[in-house]
Amino acid sequence: MARLQLLLPLVMWALWINHNQTRIDYSGWGVPIYLLSLGWVVILMRRSARRAMQGTTIRSVSATARFHQKMFAARWVVMLIHATGLFYLGWGDWIRDAGLSMNGRLESFPALMSTIPIVLVWIGLIWAQYPLDRAVREQNLMTAFKRRRSLF
Repeated sequence: MARLQLLLPLVMWALWINHNQTRIDYSGWGVPIYLLSLGWVVILMRRSARRAMQGTTIRSVSATARFHQKMFAARWVVMLIHATGLFYLGWGDWIRDAGLSMNGRLESFPALMSTIPIVLVWIGLIWAQYPLDRAVREQNLMTAFKRRRSLF
């Protein structure tokens, strides 16, 4: 995963702290919509991986390439959902009001807590990608064996 994508959630938190003028009422549907939309990205990518594994071997190369393009886009969609949740759906206010801010003295702990959903989604995306990667590895195993190449 790119270093930029690892840094972006913390940068978004810093931008939200510096430019947060209005408080959003998070008691409504903002935070659940944020969390559910992150979960849907993982579910959709898992289904996409299963779809890419089906079919013949001729089509599997292009299906695998398309899946990896979708995975790249999904990582950036997760960043967009996180920015929307932080700035517009009340995720930042919810984290700050949950009593995690140490009375305003220590902002690194809430910043790290706000990135937990992103890290869990990245783990979920790895979980979604695993069956396809394993199938491709197993498919190439016999080819490598027949050509007397290294198996691992």
